[in-house]
Amino acid sequence: MTMFQTDCSTFDIVVDPCRALCPPGLCLTEMAAHGHADNSSARRGTCVGFQRFSISEKAMVEETGPPFGAVTVHDGRILAEGFCNSILTKGPTAHAEIVAIRLACTSIGHHKLDGCIIYSSSEPCPMCLTAIYWSSIEKIYYANDVAAAAETGFDDSRLHRELATPAQDRAIPAPQLLATEGKAVFDAWRARRKGSASPP
Repeated sequence: MTMFQTDCSTFDIVVDPCRALCPPGLCLTEMAAHGHADNSSARRGTCVGFQRFSISEKAMVEETGPPFGAVTVHDGRILAEGFCNSILTKGPTAHAEIVAIRLACTSIGHHKLDGCIIYSSSEPCPMCLTAIYWSSIEKIYYANDVAAAAETGFDDSRLHRELATPAQDRAIPAPQLLATEGKAVFDAWRARRKGSASPP
């Protein structure tokens, strides 16, 4: 058993042998000391990748949310793990990738994850994919694709269709209000930034 810290609580997790060999924070160059004679890129990726399944199974067994898990890695070092805990937290945005990104950002003290990789048990939904882009993660590895997720009851095809639909034609009405006042806030922000090109 090991302890896994989420953004809300601490839980016991039953780990598989691969994850036991590669605990969070372990540098891939240290794997040999944990039993990994083969430190090849493919082997390292497989080892880290298997953790997402252990984490997603945790979500299913503990009924904290659907069976999804994710791991964020930088320079071969595991920064954070996340599992879907939307049921536990009563939060629809508590997807595995979102949790893994938030915890990784907290661990490095920055809101950008430049140079990081994320391993996910399933192809990210539109929300998670957007968060991945916003966080500047450079690569995504996933196991189940959107078709497999849909067959299991996690069909987000409607979301993909909505995003491709003009705002005025989407299922949820989104009329623009107070555009002038809103722009004034942006103008004030630009003034404070003094022409800086850095993103928020």
